Amino acid sequence: MHNQDVDLDEIADKKINLEKWQNDLKNIKISKYDMNKLVMNFFLIEGYKEAAQRFQEETQTEISNFDLNSIQPRINIRQLILNGQIDEAINELNNFNQKILLENKDINFSIKLQKCIELIKKNEIDSAINYAQQELLTL
Repeated sequence: MHNQDVDLDEIADKKINLEKWQNDLKNIKISKYDMNKLVMNFFLIEGYKEAAQRFQEETQTEISNFDLNSIQPRINIRQLILNGQIDEAINELNNFNQKILLENKDINFSIKLQKCIELIKKNEIDSAINYAQQELLTL
């Protein structure tokens, strides 16, 4: 068997039933601190700056200025990607943090793949092929 092959018998042996799963969940204790950090993380990642600030005031959960200041650029970048404006998103991403695309190959590949998809959606097939050959094959 190759390292990438999956041993289904081994996986089947690790299955647990729903009752055991629910029982295990009931026995997990999550501290208020950890729960607050989890909620704060959600607000920050999803771009709810005002909610994060109010939550911080109410719970005294730590929040850095970097986290707060990074919300708007991340919202802008996400919106550009959703609008199909990939070049602009890449520029904004590089303005925000030049290391992100250099150090995160998966993100770099995904955003360049999205650029290729946007070209195909515009029926710019030749441009998409050229872009894929120049940008995607080198990753």
